[in-house]
Amino acid sequence: MDTGDICLRAAGPGDAAEISELSLASFGTKDGSTPAMIAESIPYWREMKAPIVVARNADGRFLGYAFGAPNIGNGFGRADGQVAVLTHVAVVPDARGGGVGTALVERAVKTFKMLGYSRVFAQIGGDLVSWYERLGWSVGLERRSKTWVEPYIPQDHEWHPDEFEPGEFSPILLMGYLPQYPHLAELTIGPATPLVEATFTPCADTSVARRACAMSVREDGR
Repeated sequence: MDTGDICLRAAGPGDAAEISELSLASFGTKDGSTPAMIAESIPYWREMKAPIVVARNADGRFLGYAFGAPNIGNGFGRADGQVAVLTHVAVVPDARGGGVGTALVERAVKTFKMLGYSRVFAQIGGDLVSWYERLGWSVGLERRSKTWVEPYIPQDHEWHPDEFEPGEFSPILLMGYLPQYPHLAELTIGPATPLVEATFTPCADTSVARRACAMSVREDGR
C-alpha cells in the first residue's frame, strides 16, 4: 500500500469497525478491542483521558491506530494521575515500514502531554526495543516491573474512604511486564515526578506483585 501523506486525527464513530478489525487481528481476542468497546470509548476519550489516534493516507485509506489510557489503580483509571499507558499501536500489514507507527506514537505522546500526563509507559516485546529507543523512550531489561507512589489526588480517597481522611492516603502503583511483552518502555513528557519509585524483578510467585499492588501508604509516611 502506498501510504502517501499520513493524516492523523482523533478517532470518530466511523473508524470503530476498522480499528477493531486491526486490533483483533494484531492482538487476538484476549488483548484486542471489539467494535462495541471502541465505539463506547470514542465519544468520551477527553473525559476519560484515553485517546484513540487514527492514521489514514491522503485518499482516506485506513493505515493504523494507537490507543492509550490512564494507568490503572485499584481497578479504576487514574485519569488525574501522572502516568498514561500506550496500550495499542497497530499498522495494517502493507503499510508497515513506511513511518505510520512512528507517526502514531508521536501523535499519541503529544495528546498525552496535552491531557496533563507526565510519563507514558508501554509494555513491549523484544522485537520493538530498538524501535522505541530510537523514538527516545527508555526501555528496561526483560521481566522488570516498576512501582511508585504519586502525590494524593481526590480519586485516591475511593480506596479507603472509611479509614483515611482525604489527603492522607496515596496508593502504591504498579506497572508490570506481561509474558508476551516482557519489556517496559518509559517516556518522560512533563514535570511531575513520583514521591518515590523502584524497579524490581518479581519472584516466581506472582502473588507477590499482586500483594505489592494492594499495599498502601500514608502521605505522611506512617
